[in-house]
Amino acid sequence: MICPIAFERDHAVVFNSIDDARVLKCHVLIDDTCWLLSIIRQCVEGSFRGKLTSYCGRGPSPIPIVRMIKDSPFQSRYDAPTIWLHWLTAVLVVCQWIGAKTIDYWPRGHLRVDARSVHITFGLVLVLVFTARIAWRLGPTRKLPAAESGFWGTVARTMHWLLYALIASTLLLGLSLMTIRGDSYFGLFALPSFGAAAFQLRPVIAELHDLCATTLLIVAGLHASAGVVHPYIFGSNVLSRMWPRRAK
Repeated sequence: MICPIAFERDHAVVFNSIDDARVLKCHVLIDDTCWLLSIIRQCVEGSFRGKLTSYCGRGPSPIPIVRMIKDSPFQSRYDAPTIWLHWLTAVLVVCQWIGAKTIDYWPRGHLRVDARSVHITFGLVLVLVFTARIAWRLGPTRKLPAAESGFWGTVARTMHWLLYALIASTLLLGLSLMTIRGDSYFGLFALPSFGAAAFQLRPVIAELHDLCATTLLIVAGLHASAGVVHPYIFGSNVLSRMWPRRAK
């Protein structure tokens, strides 16, 4: 439902829902209230000195309203594909880590082969999802909120690129380990192997794969924790920008 809202100061904004319009109405009310309080404060402090007429004639400035529209959480959210690719990646990463840590608990034979095959399948799905996420982020149609400036903005950007690097490294090492071992896929066929020479690299690659996966989970946990505590430290709810919205 499209809700056009017109203001007395010749500003018009089109919203996607009634809730968005109500939020901006609150912003306008706050803006007008703050302007009125500033007038009262200057009157009390005796700082007007003949400026009362000019202040009352000017009325509230539309600039704060424009800024509120620009900084509104409804205008600074990520687009839907970015949000869903983000959460799908997060779920797959956690599931893959749990699956990798429990494969050896299955009895040798068909059950362990099936467990490893499930891990391989979800790993290939993660490769596709991660590739789609990178392609969408670099594409012209994606919508990203304005990046934070200063020290914490640099930290956030570094964290994002570190997560991307860890995901890519873990996936590449997993694909290499899969082909070196020549794993059986649900007992249907064996994956191609690099031969005996490459087989000697299996322990090293397996250890690096496990190290990257664990580091990825730790960094992702720090990333998620930062999003949760951000409103209490910096006063801005960045988590809402990436949280999926229910259909109205």
